[in-house]
Amino acid sequence: MPQVGYQWLSNTYGVVPVHPFAVRSEIGRVRSTSTDGDIRREIYPEAYRPAANLPGHLGFAFRCEGIHLEFLARLYALPAVRSELEAWIAREPTGAYARRACFFYEWLMPQVLERFSRPLMQHYADQYTFGKTKIAADGVEYNLHFQGYDDALPAWRYPDLTAHVVYLADVIDATLTHEMRVEARFLHANDKARRAIKEFLEAPDTDLDRIIRSIRQNGNSVSNSLRKRYPIFDERPELSTQIIEAVTDAFSDENHE
Repeated sequence: MPQVGYQWLSNTYGVVPVHPFAVRSEIGRVRSTSTDGDIRREIYPEAYRPAANLPGHLGFAFRCEGIHLEFLARLYALPAVRSELEAWIAREPTGAYARRACFFYEWLMPQVLERFSRPLMQHYADQYTFGKTKIAADGVEYNLHFQGYDDALPAWRYPDLTAHVVYLADVIDATLTHEMRVEARFLHANDKARRAIKEFLEAPDTDLDRIIRSIRQNGNSVSNSLRKRYPIFDERPELSTQIIEAVTDAFSDENHE
C-alpha cells in the first residue's frame, strides 16, 4: 500500500533515521489501526492522501504521526528541502504547519554550535593527525591521533556555552511568547469554525479540518478538488456559502491580530 507522511519523505529524499518511525501510515481501503511491538500502523482511506510534495506529507506527519526530531534534522540538512520550506512559508505565511515546519528548521539548524568546536579545532590544529588505525580499550577503532589531551581537558570540562544558552533562551522565549500564542489562536479559531459548521453539517473533525484548511488556502473559496473529494458540495449548493461564512467569521479575529 502507498506510504505517506514520514515514510514518503524518507523514500523521496533518501533520508533514513537511526530511530524507527513510531507511526507508519499508509493509504488503503478502510481506516484501521494495528500495532507491532512499539510500532503503530495506521491505514487511511484515499480521501486522506496528502499532496505528493514536501508540504503535503510533512503536514500529514505533523498532524498524524507526531514529531521525529532526528529525521527532521537529517531532512532539513538537504539544500533542496530548505528551498522548499522557503517557498512553502512564502505561499502560506499564516499556515499552521508551514509555521511549525519553519520553526523546527530554525531550532534544529543553529549555526551557533560552531562557536565552540571551530575555535577548538583551530587552536589544536597542529596537535592531531590521521594515521594508523588502532583499537581502543572499549573496542572502538580509531585513526585520529591527538597529542594535546591534557592541555585541552579544561576546555572540554569548562566550555563557554554562553552563546548556546542565549540561543536556547531565545528559542524558548519565541516559543512561549509567539509560537504558542499563534498556535493557540489558530486552534481556537479552528474549533470555532468546526462548531459553526456542525450547526448545519455533521461530519468527523478530521474532514472538517481538511475542508477548513482547503477553504483558507484557496482564498476563502471552495476549490474544484474539494468539490471532487466531497460531492455533498454539489448535492447541497448552499453549503459553500454557509461554510465559507463560518470559516471567515471564525478566523476574522486571528487575521486582525
